Amino acid sequence: MSQPWKTIFNDTFNTQGLINAIQLAGMRVQPAGLKAVEKFFVPSGVVHDELVRNNLGRWGCSKISGDKVCEVAANFGLRCCSIECILKLRLEYNDQPTGGYIRVPTIDSEGNLWMFVLYNHEREGMCLSAYDVRPRDREQPYYEFVFAKVE
Repeated sequence: MSQPWKTIFNDTFNTQGLINAIQLAGMRVQPAGLKAVEKFFVPSGVVHDELVRNNLGRWGCSKISGDKVCEVAANFGLRCCSIECILKLRLEYNDQPTGGYIRVPTIDSEGNLWMFVLYNHEREGMCLSAYDVRPRDREQPYYEFVFAKVE
């Protein structure tokens, strides 16, 4: 149903340091992504996440509201990723195919759901963006999502 995809080990707990590393690697962080990162309190301690990549269609979902995506994932033993994990994933996922988009939901320090989008655009290259998820947002069954396995 949901096979492991990547493992992220993170020993960097400075979000600005991770943003700088992403940019130094030649990847872009869109203004929406920078704004979203400011909404997070970064916890201390090592973050280790076993990531799973899947789309909603494989889980039997048609279009669902954006705020329900994490509920669906929880039914499969998955949770939202930490902000450190998302930034480290953008940095490490440097072989993302051109035209590839993956969405990684997370919850900020105030309990709000954000969707980070990692993509490789033909002209812009590797990018990171984000949007705050609203109930009216509709996630398509073919969208690829990344979640962390619950340990």
